[in-house]
Amino acid sequence: MFGEKELSTGSRVLFDILGASNIVGIIFRILVGLPAILIMIVSGVFSSKEDAQSKVSLGVGIYAGITVFTLTLQWGVCVIFGRRKLPQESTSSHAEVAQTSSNCLLAKEVITDLKDTGVTIDEKTRRTAGIMLLTLIPYIIIQLVDIFKISFGTHVVILILLIISSTMLLLYFVYQVMNPWMQERSLAYTKYETVRTGFLQHLQQHGKLIDEDGNLNDSVIKNLFAETDNDANNAITKDEIEMLMRDLINKGMMKVDKEFAVSEIVNEKVVYGESLVWTFIKSILQVLLGIVAMTFLGGPLTTSILQLSYSMNVPSFAISFVVVPLAMNCRAAIAAISPASHKSEKSASLTFSEIYGEVVMSNISNLTALLAIVYAKDLNWDYSAEVLTVLVCTGPAQGPPLMMTPFTGHHY
Repeated sequence: MFGEKELSTGSRVLFDILGASNIVGIIFRILVGLPAILIMIVSGVFSSKEDAQSKVSLGVGIYAGITVFTLTLQWGVCVIFGRRKLPQESTSSHAEVAQTSSNCLLAKEVITDLKDTGVTIDEKTRRTAGIMLLTLIPYIIIQLVDIFKISFGTHVVILILLIISSTMLLLYFVYQVMNPWMQERSLAYTKYETVRTGFLQHLQQHGKLIDEDGNLNDSVIKNLFAETDNDANNAITKDEIEMLMRDLINKGMMKVDKEFAVSEIVNEKVVYGESLVWTFIKSILQVLLGIVAMTFLGGPLTTSILQLSYSMNVPSFAISFVVVPLAMNCRAAIAAISPASHKSEKSASLTFSEIYGEVVMSNISNLTALLAIVYAKDLNWDYSAEVLTVLVCTGPAQGPPLMMTPFTGHHY
């Protein structure tokens, strides 16, 4: 989606430039989760009560689908690409495999290899995941109210739940102000994305890495990085990048003055490709453009989903829960593969911290927006299925792995 892309790109660059501070980090988290919130708000506020009931359901399906997508597909892809060999205290499992029959040998070797691999994360990542689990408190209360059919005025119940959810959102903001480590980790992750993108753009602009048709020379790129990756860990460090720059200059593959310092290759100008002031202005314009696009296109989007579901005889929930979240978050999932594939504790910790941080903000802010719309428009509460989906996906699916603490971190 155009609006979501502009909003996400602009907010990340803006956060990267301004850095982690009390207000900037909070605004960044709000902007990241704004697309799903805007869809619900636009659908509910600018529609009649009858239309709002069905359109808000689509918005709830989208935000529930985003949470499920983030904690299943995106999380799983990062685990697969980020897994590495874990230290073993003994080799008994390998000895057992060697004693088995030849028919079962291959299968047992595969299972043994999977047992010996995992992802190691640090304590702060587990702390972020713990905060994510705490955001489920309003969801649990909602399910208990629904299970026990509490009927002392539905409007009053919604108001109480809205106060609880809003209070948790405010406490989350206060916690970030008092403990800025979450913002600092998120900043480190966004800086990696910015540096990676800027570095590749710099190579495309200055190096002979593009053929006559304008396509990337894959063989040239693979050979360059294979030669630069001295430790053969499939990851390029800053020192290795500097070595690559020197080689490109010496071989004449980059038209750069030899007096040009290698350190300038990895500075802000290379990262952003232009002046910092213009980058700052551009990022603000992207954020504003994204907000305007999401505001004016949110209503037509929900209407189009309803019309598409009617014409295809497919439940609208299936489209809002599967198709739209996939389109909105596919780019983020692909971008997360690169840092996770470094197979180090630091890169894995930053990647999973970002995932959990997004879910924290999504769980609290989206539920608060939903309850506010339901209360303001006096809508019927028909969203228990979506709330239960978020509760199950975030709680039982993520809780047990986070309780394991072998070695210095824990493994998935």
